Amino acid sequence: MKEMKTQVSVWGSRITMILISLGAFSPLTSVTANPILNPFQNRTGSHRGFSFEPVASLFLTSENFDEDSARVPIANTASNSRLIFDLNGSFGISDDFFAFGRLSLHSARVSVLDQVSQSGFGLSDQLAGFAYRALRSDSGISLNLQGEVSLPAYNNTDAKNSGNAYLGDGTIDLTAGGFLEFPLGASREIYLEGGGGYTYRSKGFSACLPYSLKLKRDPALKGVMYEAGINGQLSLRTDVATEDLQARSVLDQDRLAGSGGSNLINALNPSWIQVTGKLGYKNRHGQILYAGASAPFFGTNAAAGFAITIGASLDFGPKPKPLEENHESSPTPGTRASSPIRGKPRPPLSRKMNFSTYDMDAKILSSNDQLYLIRINKGSMDGVETGQFFDIYAEGSPVARTKVTQVKDEEAILSVIEYFQERSIETEFIARRLVR
Repeated sequence: MKEMKTQVSVWGSRITMILISLGAFSPLTSVTANPILNPFQNRTGSHRGFSFEPVASLFLTSENFDEDSARVPIANTASNSRLIFDLNGSFGISDDFFAFGRLSLHSARVSVLDQVSQSGFGLSDQLAGFAYRALRSDSGISLNLQGEVSLPAYNNTDAKNSGNAYLGDGTIDLTAGGFLEFPLGASREIYLEGGGGYTYRSKGFSACLPYSLKLKRDPALKGVMYEAGINGQLSLRTDVATEDLQARSVLDQDRLAGSGGSNLINALNPSWIQVTGKLGYKNRHGQILYAGASAPFFGTNAAAGFAITIGASLDFGPKPKPLEENHESSPTPGTRASSPIRGKPRPPLSRKMNFSTYDMDAKILSSNDQLYLIRINKGSMDGVETGQFFDIYAEGSPVARTKVTQVKDEEAILSVIEYFQERSIETEFIARRLVR
């Protein structure tokens, strides 16, 4: 079993490096897809090891936001559809430092009134970057720094010569920024995430400021996950074509040729903001299936439309390992224990065991030693309340002390506050309510 886990980790590292390499060594003369389709997003993971996320998205548009931010039909009543398949990979070198990459395939179709439809298909913008969790406080606040480069893998010149739809603007994007997370509640499953950055674009296109603000829920054990909020970008309006009429003419001609006039291609100083949401389910192994949607609702020289997304998040990182026996000391004061959740420190090991009596036994339904959380089969209908204490027993001896942090009718979530033994908590253990 140990050998099998090692092989999974090795293959995880290899796949991640392949994704990063595809992004890093794509032709430098190629282009990048519109950031409405691939916005700047937080790629800091929760713990070391490999994670993998396949995503399929469909974006449809037949309107633009013009220079006055009015929503208008695309010239020649053109419509655009973009089908995107991304393979995202991330490797946690540690619990705080991550390398990530994205392999992206892109299919474009442009329909113009009384004309033959155009299509294009191939590798789209490939992504490579690093993310670092620079701050994790005991209250759960987390500051994540991130840098990435988008290096596409196709060429508009080839598309123009063959009469195919363009897949992007022709720029290489370099983005640096960060994300700040604020947990809401003791469980830290629900939190606010705000992010922002600076993007440099090549070929004379304007730099811009990407940003986002979202409310998220990431269940610790299993359950419904969701996120809802906004993302967008603010152009710094330094596009060369702003003052150069010849450059603007070329921009307009390529936009008509490659996208039927849609601002998905060669938009002048584009700014936009869109609403986005995602809903999914996390199983007890940490894998997530989800569906999402997004739609720009305001913009200047940007595409208007909507996108739908389906995807999965597959975690191949290290599972909770049995803790070493006979460890006699607590973590050194002032040090930060390895933690896979936003700023949640490992509970200390204590030899001072003060016990009284117990008035209830509960069955452990599931546990997560990475997040120090336990789910039991007793809830408010059994008299369990937030703030009560349960001791975890195995073979007649105490293993850990926990505190109730969430209560439902027939189950409750316990958070480990101290260990009496260095061992993992299993479902065959017993949770006993402490009477003080």
